[in-house]
Amino acid sequence: KLAEQLKNVKPFYTLKFLFLPERIGSIAYLSQNYKEIKNIIAGVFCEMPGTKNYPMVLQHSKDKQSKIDRIAKYVLERNDPKAQFASCFLQVKNDDAFFNSPGIDIPCISLSRSEPLKHGKLLHFPFYHTSGDTVENFDFGQAEEFLQLLKEIIFIFDEDREIKRKYIGVPCLSRHNLWVDWKKDFKNFEKIDNILYNLDNGVSVFDVAEAKNIDFYFVLDFLKKMQKEELVELK
Repeated sequence: KLAEQLKNVKPFYTLKFLFLPERIGSIAYLSQNYKEIKNIIAGVFCEMPGTKNYPMVLQHSKDKQSKIDRIAKYVLERNDPKAQFASCFLQVKNDDAFFNSPGIDIPCISLSRSEPLKHGKLLHFPFYHTSGDTVENFDFGQAEEFLQLLKEIIFIFDEDREIKRKYIGVPCLSRHNLWVDWKKDFKNFEKIDNILYNLDNGVSVFDVAEAKNIDFYFVLDFLKKMQKEELVELK
């Protein structure tokens, strides 16, 4: 469904959807496309999106500080108070494990609604790999929420840009019609203030949003206004 929704979108990064047989499909894909691995900057493995009564679970890649890890954590924490987080290989060790494996080393997170691995027991939900895994036991509402969170992760990853500041210190926003009166709108005044004081060299839009826990699109929109005024460059 997401691939269909995005078919007419022209992203900054190439998006590739892989529909493969479990485990062996990823092994074959990586083997047949080994020379292209250097061009793959991140991956998201999705499984069990509509499991009834289960929270969203982010299983990190081997590098918890990778861009995809940080964005996924940011999105889940801001949208789902019941979301859970697990280290690499400790929740659902599936196709993502091969992308994270030595020599491949593609930061690949896993998103699912599932129980964690248990010693001697591979049962991520009551009907896992049984005849009970049917459409009747699939929660389409849960799956739609899963889809929207995944879409936000992808969009933030794709729209993030490095910020090049074209001034020193703090600019006079009123000169550019960007000032917000703190007496009338203190909430947005404070957000903008936090943005301005965190535009250090080399940071990206997401870096600022994450550091100050501000909505990514608020930060992006404001920086686009600053770019229009030639105060910054987004690249």
